[in-house]
Amino acid sequence: KQWYQRRVRGTLQTNTLAMSKLKGFGFEVFGKVQGVYFRQYTCETAEKLGIVGWVANSKRGTVVGIAQGQENEIEKFKKWLKEEGSPLSKIEQTNIEKETDLEKLEFDKFTYMAAYV
Repeated sequence: KQWYQRRVRGTLQTNTLAMSKLKGFGFEVFGKVQGVYFRQYTCETAEKLGIVGWVANSKRGTVVGIAQGQENEIEKFKKWLKEEGSPLSKIEQTNIEKETDLEKLEFDKFTYMAAYV
């Protein structure tokens, strides 16, 4: 996916976590996910779980992003993206893509982008 490749290829600050299996993935969430504070809640949830990456609205009306972190926290975040979301959202489908093992994190925090990607 272009949105995934475009964001990962840039020069990014890197972090490492000792003794942790690090994972990363791209995601796209379909349904009523724009205009319902989905990005804000995604950032808050990611921060609580120690996940780094980004989230943005897409021009297609979905929410897309990249998440990286410790394997057990990544699994919790995936579940949140698939089943919970923001209180006003209605998730119809969540696609998880480009799952990878990582040696180090490629972001220093989790952010949401104001612009559409």
